[in-house]
Amino acid sequence: MISAYSSPYAELQDTAQDLANLLTKIGPKQALIWADMNAPSTLWGYANNSPRGNIMEDLNSGLNLHLLNEKNSEPTFQRRPEGWFDLTLVKGVQLARTASWKVRDELSSSDHKYIHTQLGISVQNHTCTRFKTAYGGHRKFSMHFRKEIPQIQQ
Repeated sequence: MISAYSSPYAELQDTAQDLANLLTKIGPKQALIWADMNAPSTLWGYANNSPRGNIMEDLNSGLNLHLLNEKNSEPTFQRRPEGWFDLTLVKGVQLARTASWKVRDELSSSDHKYIHTQLGISVQNHTCTRFKTAYGGHRKFSMHFRKEIPQIQQ
């Protein structure tokens, strides 16, 4: 999960490059990105494109990101009821296919509305016990291993 913000007064190219570097660094792993980039584009509900919107469009297409924002949903920003300042992007086709996105119609303590994003994936947690025996810890290892011997013998 990645959260990104670019002030309307800052250079978007710097933030976009940081985001591109991060997404490239994680390689083939999937990612969910929430971004408030202040980048109007017709692709996300604005009447016209802006230079900032063009930068974000290039980033999306260059990294094969998928926009989750629903075309016919209400705006995500309360003071300007046009388009979506808040973009929800996904890296990974499987993640994009299972995701749903909705602007919630309830009061928030911000001029941004709440966005509900749901992913249809299962999360598996794997744990394993490790012992650092190079610097001691042999007794702890032995005590733990003795409990496991009956399971290993079966």
